[in-house]
Amino acid sequence: MAGDQIFLTRALEAFYYNPAQALWRALEAQAYPVDALQPPVLDLGCGDGSFARIAFAHQRIDAGIDLSELDLRMAVGKGNYGSLVAGDARFLPYRDQCFATVFSNCVLEHIPEVDTVLGEVARVLRKDGRFIFTVPSHMFGAGLFYSGLYAKIDQRLARWYVSSKNLRLQHHHCDSMEVWRQRLKGKRMCLSLWQYFMPLSVERWWDLMDELFVLGRGRYRLYNLVRMLGKAWPSKLVAALLGMVLRSAINEAEKDTGGGLIIQAVKCE
Repeated sequence: MAGDQIFLTRALEAFYYNPAQALWRALEAQAYPVDALQPPVLDLGCGDGSFARIAFAHQRIDAGIDLSELDLRMAVGKGNYGSLVAGDARFLPYRDQCFATVFSNCVLEHIPEVDTVLGEVARVLRKDGRFIFTVPSHMFGAGLFYSGLYAKIDQRLARWYVSSKNLRLQHHHCDSMEVWRQRLKGKRMCLSLWQYFMPLSVERWWDLMDELFVLGRGRYRLYNLVRMLGKAWPSKLVAALLGMVLRSAINEAEKDTGGGLIIQAVKCE
């Protein structure tokens, strides 16, 4: 539990204004294998570097790429990266077979042309190189608190809620392991490890917090108002409450279901 609490503490430092995001990131970080990153490493869709700081605080990451130049400027201050490039995952600006590891955290579900991205990952990976990524699973909708609540009234309401949630989160893919297996196989990558994270019982808590903190509009959304509070926000109390939820995730995890997937594939030419 101590190691898992470290991930939660780091996640709350990064996302104190959005406990739902902190909880999801902490469980993702917990799911990564201990020896996940063999250099040289590419962080595909690195954003502002917050996740790398949570999951791999003491490990150098050779390269990061993201579409957002604003996020990349913030990532510079995180200190994890050897180089940072503004670019498109569909057209990676790297030579063939130059990375031993590519990891991508909650990125692929936002890209409609995901097969193109997988082809680019295979191109820049060395033979036997590893691609590790997290995505929402096909169980994501089933774990949402409000979809379960609305299902008791009308299944159409439940389906509407799941669709609207995926639309707001810009999810193009919430797929099963078998769908990902076939996609990877088509790009010369062989599945080596996978597991669920975010137990559905915990995802319900995540959904409640997520919907609460997006109340409002624009800069007046709750998470933005909390951001303005800064250190005045009771982070220690939030950490204690989320710690209870995380403990539940560890002790009561459904091993064969979860709202998220972590997948590791090996380039198998």
